[in-house]
Amino acid sequence: MACKPNVIHSFLDSPNIIAAALRLSWVPTRLIWGIRSSSMELRHYSLARRVGAALERRLASVPDLIVCNSKAGRDVILSRGYPAHSSLVVANGFDVARFAEARSERAKMRASWGADNTTFLIGMVARLDPKKSHETFFAAAARAAERSDDIRFVLVADRNSPRLSTLLEHSKIRDRFIVLPPQRSIEMIYAGLDLNTLSSAYGEGFPNVVAEGMAAGCPTVATDTGDTRLVIGRPDLVVPPRDPEALADAWLRVSELSQAEQEAIGRAAAERIASEFSVNAMVTRMAEIYSGLGPRCNE
Repeated sequence: MACKPNVIHSFLDSPNIIAAALRLSWVPTRLIWGIRSSSMELRHYSLARRVGAALERRLASVPDLIVCNSKAGRDVILSRGYPAHSSLVVANGFDVARFAEARSERAKMRASWGADNTTFLIGMVARLDPKKSHETFFAAAARAAERSDDIRFVLVADRNSPRLSTLLEHSKIRDRFIVLPPQRSIEMIYAGLDLNTLSSAYGEGFPNVVAEGMAAGCPTVATDTGDTRLVIGRPDLVVPPRDPEALADAWLRVSELSQAEQEAIGRAAAERIASEFSVNAMVTRMAEIYSGLGPRCNE
């Protein structure tokens, strides 16, 4: 049976371009573009990616709506000439209960990593993309390790990446790293951490890993990219991009707090995600948007 959707909702540049081309050619349906990033530094990416960004800009008048997942992302597309009247923001939403339940597995996860209660575990979940700035993470790790013997690092990434292999090879603290492959049940990783972090240099929209760590009740420190500052809600836990010293300092400030103080930060973080960025709020808003677009054009 043929699928005749009322709305096509595409995400990211290539799908957005394809969906716009289909609509221009013959598909009579409503179209929403999803924008998930902010200010990208495209010189770090392929020619195809740069051409795609330019083409997406040229086609920005085609969709009925453009839904950004961050205020930073909307600001960027408006500065590039995208239509303001059809551009809006719907923040990502999270199932806090799912992440809270995983906390019961904390001891099990830490034991699997060989970490006892005296070890302070700092983790980052990030694919090997230039914007994630793993170089900043490794440089900050080296600085933090010089000042504390109890810190270890959990990195969830593609373990087969040549770039990651090079970073680990050049690191003088290789024995401090626990490197894990991408995970299906990512909430289990956050459950075992003492601190969640993200070292991105640019391009973030709404960084999911920041909110996921917070939803898990894990203190989170991240760089000031995209809507990270808005999500975290605490200036002392947000540092400038590409500043390993500042990132290490923020990690260490949290590590030096009492357990009760760290737990209080984690609880407040989880409460913030539940109240400001719940999955129910996101679904409700998107349902309103879909309904407001009306029936498909060929009905």
